[in-house]
Amino acid sequence: MQPSPISRLRARLLGSKITRLEKENQKLRRRIYEQEVTSPPPLPEKQPVELERVRETVRAARREGTLFELAADIALSRQGAGDYFREAMLEALKQASGEGEAAEDRMRHLLLPSFTASELPERFVRGIESRDVPSLEPIASFRGQLTSRVRRRQKGHQLPEWVVDDKQKATRFASDLGLRVPEVLKEKTPLKELPLQKGTVVKPSSGAGGRGVYIIRSEADILNVKTSGLLTSTSELKELMHEDLNKGRVAEDSWTVEKLYYDDESYGPARDIKCYTFYGKTVLILEITRSPEIGYCWWTPEGESVNTGKYSESLMQGSGIREEELEAAGRLGGALPAPFCRFDFLRTTEGLVFGECTPKPGNYDQFNEKIDTALGEAFLDAEERLFQDLLNGATYPHWRNLL
Repeated sequence: MQPSPISRLRARLLGSKITRLEKENQKLRRRIYEQEVTSPPPLPEKQPVELERVRETVRAARREGTLFELAADIALSRQGAGDYFREAMLEALKQASGEGEAAEDRMRHLLLPSFTASELPERFVRGIESRDVPSLEPIASFRGQLTSRVRRRQKGHQLPEWVVDDKQKATRFASDLGLRVPEVLKEKTPLKELPLQKGTVVKPSSGAGGRGVYIIRSEADILNVKTSGLLTSTSELKELMHEDLNKGRVAEDSWTVEKLYYDDESYGPARDIKCYTFYGKTVLILEITRSPEIGYCWWTPEGESVNTGKYSESLMQGSGIREEELEAAGRLGGALPAPFCRFDFLRTTEGLVFGECTPKPGNYDQFNEKIDTALGEAFLDAEERLFQDLLNGATYPHWRNLL
């Protein structure tokens, strides 16, 4: 049956209208896709009340004997949600590509921060061989790089920075490079033979994070470095050191006793200066005071204070950084064939004193995304400088003397 003239007219009018609307829609989509690329708005910060509610839910599961069941459900839910989100974002990129390279690149820019390097679909880097795709900087990660180094250590790879994780070797390394090192009174001594006397610092022969470190200002004034708690007798100190061993806070009954150094400003215990150094280039510095209460301040090498997301509840104003500290960290980092190591010092009345080398800083996952990305980029740059120096015949004699 042939459509009537009225039906054909209606179809023509509607078809014309639909065609016109489609063209307007295409223009609108083109304008949207061609807008200047801007960063997505920042996500709202986590609310402490909500985070505490989550933690309490997990603690309650432990009390009820369902901790592992809850953890399994959480892991499965996160994995499933991650798969869905990944597919949705990949489909968004595919759809944007239909609008041209500019739209596809805008979508890449928008979605990149949502991926880790291991999650990133190949499509996001497709075309890098023939043209400039948007920067992959958002997926550079200090967390990822350090975790990868830990995996390599687990596989038995020789990682140069772990050689100087040994406190005795680290001290020799620093001394050979002309740095002042702490005066050691006892090394690798069991607790029952340990002299506990005023004016000394007791620490595990191996360990990190301040666990098992005690400053003995007098027999009745002993500072627990990890907690900033005060002990009032050496017998109390011995009890706590036994507890450190029994609870695994300290791995073995082997202790070192060093001379106590004092801060050149407050004449309390010397403040710590911890330099995050990437093959000779320090990118981040942490200043710590231990007394009368613990305080932290983060610095850039230019001397600007910076928020890193770590120790936010205990920040202090700080007294700044000094050129000799940057120079000392740079000297150590440049003599070590590794892309990253943290170098710890004491700022004392006797000048800068070397503390230790830390290849894996504690809680490195707590940096905010901005700092994690910046340190991740610094790690990649350091790897390239190291590679070029190795190609050009660098030998690292001070490090080799430790092998």
